[in-house]
Amino acid sequence: MRIAFVHHYSLTLNRGGERMLQSMASELAKRGHCVSIYAVPFRRALGRTYKIGGYKYLETFSAKVDCDIAYYVYAPLLDRLFRTDAPKIVGVHNFTLWPEFALVRTSTSELMYRAGALAAATVIYNRVLKGRDISKRFDAIHIPNLVAPAKFEIPVYCIPNWFDDDIFKPLSSKNDTFTVLYVGSEAWTKGFDIFLKIYEVLSKRENNINFIAVGLGRRIQKKNMIVYPFINSQEKLAQLYSLSHVTIYPSRADIFGITLIESMACGTPVLTSNLLSHVCFLPKFNLCQSIADYVCKTIKLYKMFRDNTGTYELFVKKSIQISKNFAKKKVFPNFEKMIYETSRQF
Repeated sequence: MRIAFVHHYSLTLNRGGERMLQSMASELAKRGHCVSIYAVPFRRALGRTYKIGGYKYLETFSAKVDCDIAYYVYAPLLDRLFRTDAPKIVGVHNFTLWPEFALVRTSTSELMYRAGALAAATVIYNRVLKGRDISKRFDAIHIPNLVAPAKFEIPVYCIPNWFDDDIFKPLSSKNDTFTVLYVGSEAWTKGFDIFLKIYEVLSKRENNINFIAVGLGRRIQKKNMIVYPFINSQEKLAQLYSLSHVTIYPSRADIFGITLIESMACGTPVLTSNLLSHVCFLPKFNLCQSIADYVCKTIKLYKMFRDNTGTYELFVKKSIQISKNFAKKKVFPNFEKMIYETSRQF
C-alpha cells in the first residue's frame, strides 16, 4: 500500500512529534508498504542532518500527493496545500484543537506570546468552526492517547504513541548521586520555567542532587546542572534516562507525553502535571499540582534511594510495568489496523 504522511514542520526539528512520525513511517516501510513523508520546511534546523529510514522524504510548501491513504498531522488547511483523492486520516498531536488537554485556558493573545502564531491561529480557527471541518475533510481521526474529549461523525481511533522497546530499556545502573532529569524544550507549554523553579528550591534544600536538562537548544550555566542543548541519538537519550533517578516533566499542555513513557521504560520514575492525558494512565503519586508537590515527591524519592530499603526499586519496577502497555510491539499493530480499516472504506 502507498502511504503518505504530511507534517507542517521539518523533520530536522527532531522533537518528540517528529521522532514519532519517523517511527510510524519506518515501521510501515519494514512491513512492505511504500511510504513517503511530505513536510513544510518550517522550523528547519540549520546544520542538522536528517537520516532517512526506508521511505521517501520531501520538504515543500505544496504538492499533489499520490497515495492510497494519507495521514496528516493536524494543522489548519494543511490538506489544502497537500492535496490527494485518497482517504485521509488526521492525527491530532497538539492540544490547540482541544483545550481539555491543557491545564488552563489562555487568551488568544497570551497563547500567541507563549506558544506562537501557528498555535494561536489554530485555536481561533477551531473556535469559529468548532471542529466541523474535520468531519467534512477527513475520513478518520487518530488521537495518540487513551481518551477522546469529543464526539465526531467519523471514526475516532484512540491509539497512544509507542516507544521502541529495543532502545528504551534499563541500560545501566543509576548514578551514585541522585539525579533529576528534564527532557523537552524551553517552550512555555513544556514547563521548563517550572522545572527551573523546582531546581532552585531543591538546590537550596538538598546539596547532594544533580540535574540534567536535555533539549533546550542552548547552554545555560547552573550549579550542579548538566545541559544538553540537543541530543540526536535515541540510544544516548535512553542512557541518560537509565542513569537518572527521576524525570520531571511539568508540561502545561499535552496530547501525549512520550517522554514519560520512554523514561519509565528505562526504569526511571516520573513526576508530571495532572493533565487529562497523564491522569488516564499514571498513578496518583506521579501527578503533581504545584511546585511544592514536585519538590516534596522528589525528596521522597531521593530519601527512598538514599536509605536503600528497597522502596525506590519498587517504583522502578512499577514504572517499567506501566511502560509495557505502550511498547511498539504491542501498540503498532493497532496503528496499522487503523490504516487498513480507513483505506478499505473506499
